[in-house]
Amino acid sequence: MSTRRVFCLCLALVFGLGSCRESRRADSSAQAKMAETMPVLLLPPNATMLSVDRGTDITRILLRSELDPESVRDYYRRVLSKEPWRLVGDAPIAGGAIGMYAERKGAPPLWVMIRKAEGATGSLVDLTGAKIK
Repeated sequence: MSTRRVFCLCLALVFGLGSCRESRRADSSAQAKMAETMPVLLLPPNATMLSVDRGTDITRILLRSELDPESVRDYYRRVLSKEPWRLVGDAPIAGGAIGMYAERKGAPPLWVMIRKAEGATGSLVDLTGAKIK
């Protein structure tokens, strides 16, 4: 299987799981700690946090940036291509979105999905981190 196909399948899986809500929301011990799933929060320029969803092994943060999707993509390409990050995947995905996958030694991986904001200027950015098992 090609690297691109594996990358796209991983993105679909992570964003699909990230959209699931943890049924035991009231039990904070069941929720992932940010330090375990996303110890470094990489916000794009001019970003506003819209939501945070946490499950037992995953954290998903939805952001809105005033920048267009291409500018946000360029920002993440610059940041995730430098040490200590390694940009593993960077590809267009369904619906015109841009998906990225990056790793850091000894830290949880980071999935980034960028898409045009519907009915507004700017971009929506999903950041997803998962515990290392």
